[in-house]
Amino acid sequence: MVTIKTGELLSAYCTRKRIFKSGLARKTGIGYQSLLKYLKSETLPLDTLLKLSEGLEHNFLMDIAVQLPKSYTTVVP
Repeated sequence: MVTIKTGELLSAYCTRKRIFKSGLARKTGIGYQSLLKYLKSETLPLDTLLKLSEGLEHNFLMDIAVQLPKSYTTVVP
């Protein structure tokens, strides 16, 4: 089974880019305490991940996709 810790992925991105969590919470409309919980969580709901991708203008779904085995299929060329 493939395990991708999305909270860790998001947290590392915020640290690397020096993103203020309070600003990110305001920009995405996610409560500050909820955002902190997401950053420590192993998984995030897809709609939350999409909100964060839009707010940060970063494709976290692609970051996740490249961690999947090459043998997995896709309909996108």
